[in-house]
Amino acid sequence: MPVNDDILPQCFIQNLVEFNHSFKQMELDDILHFVSMVHRQFISMDRRHHENIEVTEIKFLMQQMRLLISKHILRCNIDVVVIKILIELHLYLDQKDLDRLCRKALASKNPLLQSLMGDYLSLLGEGGRLKKYFLHLTNFEELDLKSGPKTRLPIIANRRSKHTAERWMKKHDFCHYQFTERGVYYRGMDLIPGDMVLSSVNLDGNGVYTSLIEPKGYAYHFGMFAIIEENGKQYPVIVETYELGARIVPLSQFFSVNFNCYFEVYRAKALPDDFYNKINILAKEIPSKILGYNFDTEDPDHSYLACTSVATYLFQSAGVKTIPSKSNYSLKGNIISNLDLLELVTGPFLSPWDFIASDRTTCVGLFDNNYFTLNIARELCEQRLSHIFKNGTLHLSDMPIMYLLNGWGVRCIQENKLLGKVISRVVGFTHLNLPRASYKILASIEVFDHLMARCVRKLHKKINHTNVIESYQGTKNLSENRSDEITKAMRGFYKIVR
Repeated sequence: MPVNDDILPQCFIQNLVEFNHSFKQMELDDILHFVSMVHRQFISMDRRHHENIEVTEIKFLMQQMRLLISKHILRCNIDVVVIKILIELHLYLDQKDLDRLCRKALASKNPLLQSLMGDYLSLLGEGGRLKKYFLHLTNFEELDLKSGPKTRLPIIANRRSKHTAERWMKKHDFCHYQFTERGVYYRGMDLIPGDMVLSSVNLDGNGVYTSLIEPKGYAYHFGMFAIIEENGKQYPVIVETYELGARIVPLSQFFSVNFNCYFEVYRAKALPDDFYNKINILAKEIPSKILGYNFDTEDPDHSYLACTSVATYLFQSAGVKTIPSKSNYSLKGNIISNLDLLELVTGPFLSPWDFIASDRTTCVGLFDNNYFTLNIARELCEQRLSHIFKNGTLHLSDMPIMYLLNGWGVRCIQENKLLGKVISRVVGFTHLNLPRASYKILASIEVFDHLMARCVRKLHKKINHTNVIESYQGTKNLSENRSDEITKAMRGFYKIVR
């Protein structure tokens, strides 16, 4: 396949499929050129002019490309071009592969190779390995700042953690960044307050209801970058919602492999100069002002927020025009009638795709934390879930016993009597911070999340032991070829929606 600089966005899919099946015959310099080119073009692609399905397929094909190339070049003799390719891939590598590369770079005695390896580790946020292997580099201090904090905490998406902001802010390591005039340089990106992170979180059952939204995107979570000042120190953070409301988490934690599988960063255009400082101030205040999570992105009461509503709240509070909602729950088949049974608000919905495809945002960067087959398994299960809800009827009487127990618990908490207060102490929810939704939604969400997580794990186990990485040519093709396996994995949903 010819490698050139004028590949049009609409040719991405064809060219990526061809490249992913022919690159092994190419010279490393040509691979480097192609990878650098398609990365730039994907970042600069105007997503408004492309169907969501097309952009999603390009995203998956690029994930496939990164994984295939990394496996290929890790078998090659380590040299400068190999490390340059790894840097251009924006891909997190397996821990053992990283250690192996570091040892080979040290053994090479090549100063340029070791310097590039230092650049690569800082790009990955691997300050610990940088210190272990390349403390001798003349620019170590600069690379160390670029790599960010070395501390990792057990904070994951959507779930509460004992590591609250008050607690983790006592660790000054979370101030350890290369600060710029307005923000920080981290993971190969110049981030400034107000930047929006659209991501696929590392939770197998996350985003069940969001998967029924159209246009369907490839991101189900939203966070906004800010810099919090506390006791004279600056902490780069992400403002996000989770099961108990809104919180701030360390930037390095949000970008970590334990938190997110894949993320893209977007920036609103034409912002006033005072916007950035306002966002920083508002971000510090938001956890105390938000009572809980909200399933309705259009609720004018901002004391409860959905993940994307964080942008609406912060933009409005900063006096900036908000990104409008253009998505809706799918009108196909029985989807709306099934959601009506759960008393879910099914009006307009501000989805992550609305930010990705907005004429008021631009993509400034991305990072792939190396979960290609898991992301594919989730996508296939989400597509099948939409098919099931479209063609079947939800039978609440067939829901697992957990649905009834959850519903009873929710009612007790809402009543805020003695029994409800006892339950609140056990589960963490109170009558104030319960997510804003019908009791049927609150009773069902844990059931659906667990079902989806089980489905994803079953399917992932199947496809992860096959040649799907090499043979992948699109989710439609894979969905047709693996239809029976997907059906078996989704058996739990077929029992209640038929």
